[in-house]
Parts: sequence; structure tokens; C-alpha cells
Amino acid sequence: LVSFIDPETLTVTETVTLPCRIYSLAYSPERDMYVAGIAGGQSFCLLDAAFRQVGGPFSPTPDTAGYITQGCACDARYIYFVLYRQNVITVYDWEGRHIRTLPITVSGEPENLSQVGGSLYVASAARPCRGSPAPFFRGAFYRNCFMFWMFLSSNSAMSFASVTNSPQPGRSRY
Repeated sequence: LVSFIDPETLTVTETVTLPCRIYSLAYSPERDMYVAGIAGGQSFCLLDAAFRQVGGPFSPTPDTAGYITQGCACDARYIYFVLYRQNVITVYDWEGRHIRTLPITVSGEPENLSQVGGSLYVASAARPCRGSPAPFFRGAFYRNCFMFWMFLSSNSAMSFASVTNSPQPGRSRY
């Protein structure tokens, strides 16, 4: 099920039953379509604006067998999934073809990703810092093939990894 919530009243305005069980969902405004990560594995499908399945299910690359699914994002050209165990982003085209797998350097477990302005932002959770009672979140920004570490707070913060939106070989250091 997908529920739509009014941002002013925080009440559910509509609920839609999806054609499959999912673990993640991303929307491409350019395509007016959704990508749905199918629960129980790394397969995914495409849904139209009315949440009807119009593509897939597509099978994942065998290179990431056993990796743990976390989240997805998409843009007009590509579909992205962040996976845990080896901390990677898998990139697919809209026909379900695997383009490449991008290793990412984040501490701990990547939790989800978002696509904003040509970059992907990956939030990750790390172990608590010494003397800190709260979980400590950290990660890295990747832009133009450089890595910058960012620590937002000594107790609790969120940090991100960003991978530039150019998954073609030779366009980034990955």
C-alpha cells in the first residue's frame, strides 16, 4: 500500500494498493513513472503514475548476490539502488539493463539515497562515537571525483555520500 498524506493536516487522503510488495519507491517526474524495489530481493519493476506495473520485474546483476537492499532513487536516465554489505550503488537504465556498480565509501551501513540536482546523496548510520550516547551518522560527499568527510555534530548528525550522476566508465574515478 501507498498512502498519500496531506502536508497541512497530516491525514491520509488516499491509499493505493500496489501490484507487488516493495521495500523502496522512487519517482521520476520527467518520465511520470515510479521505480519499485520488490521486497525479498534486488528485483525491481516500473509503475506508471496510476501505480500500474508497466515494466519488469527486472532481475538484478548477479555481482551483488547476497547484498542487502536499502533504497532507490532515479532520474530521467538511470535507476539507482544503494546496497549494504559491500556498500555499492547499482545503476540500471529504464529498460532494466545493468549499467555498472559503483563502490561507495561510507562508514557503517548506507540506509537510503536521494537524487538531487545531478547528484546522489546516501545517508549512512555508523556506530556511536566514544562518549556519545546517541548514534552517530556520517558519510562522504562525492563531487567531481573528490571525497570530503563531513561531521555535523559530535553527538548525533546525518551526513551523506554523493556520487555525481555520470555512471559511464571513465567519467568518474569509480
